[in-house]
Amino acid sequence: LAIGIAGLVISAVGWATDSHQFYFSYLIGWTFCLSLTLGAYFFVVIQHLTKARWSVVIRRIPEALIWSFPLLAVLGLPIIFGMHDLYHWTHLELFDPASPEYDPILAGKEGYLNMPFFMARMAFYFIVWTFVSFRLYTLSIRQDVTPEAGITAKQRKISAIGLVLGGITTAFAAMDILMSLDPHWFSTIFGIYFFAGSFMAIMAVMVLVSMLLQRNGMLN
Repeated sequence: LAIGIAGLVISAVGWATDSHQFYFSYLIGWTFCLSLTLGAYFFVVIQHLTKARWSVVIRRIPEALIWSFPLLAVLGLPIIFGMHDLYHWTHLELFDPASPEYDPILAGKEGYLNMPFFMARMAFYFIVWTFVSFRLYTLSIRQDVTPEAGITAKQRKISAIGLVLGGITTAFAAMDILMSLDPHWFSTIFGIYFFAGSFMAIMAVMVLVSMLLQRNGMLN
């Protein structure tokens, strides 16, 4: 709670000092937290699909982290208020042929780069991530109480769907959140870079958390 309050105070000071820079800094921090949660998401679904046994001991760490999607959705609200500062394509004059600032390249992307479609895509991403995470987490908790053989099969089935949907939504989310900051630049592999970074980050986090739990006698 103290860290959260301190974060809010620092954020408020940053916004009051330089709101333009604040939105960019906030976006990077928020995206980093999102990448950790997505890394946990992919770790869990991959472990279920590969029938891995070694990860059972530490799997609860990423399972707990994937519950952060609803919280991250709420924490993403400041980004909506800073869209005009963050994303150049939100400036409507760029799409007006009569405007001196008209950008023909952006005008060609207007069907994709517009606020209503952007918000709809973000809502879809978080709904998919939250639904798959909720199903996997609740089944894992149920398995602790009632070790039914059918639960494992359900987890693998959901993970198969979750891997496909997660891969597609993560790639598009990376392009929407980060790559569209410069709408003139494009990359066909940017989503893979984002996924790879997320997976490497969650591996490091799990190692650090496991060491901390072991040091406190909570993990043997």
